[in-house]
Amino acid sequence: MLSQRAARGYVVVGRLRRSVLAGSTTTVRLTSAARRALRPARKVTLRLKTVATDAAGNRRQRVRTITVRS
Repeated sequence: MLSQRAARGYVVVGRLRRSVLAGSTTTVRLTSAARRALRPARKVTLRLKTVATDAAGNRRQRVRTITVRS
């Protein structure tokens, strides 16, 4: 069950690795196990972590918390 795992720390519900242009939009699909576990939830708080690397190899990391309501 997802709530038991969440009590121990973060649970990965989807991943995406892609090259994108500035200003573009990308969609991360949830894993099937995550969709099953999140279906009964009315409100879910997700932590979105993005890492961008430019052509010179410089990395920048951003973390955002978003709340999804059904």
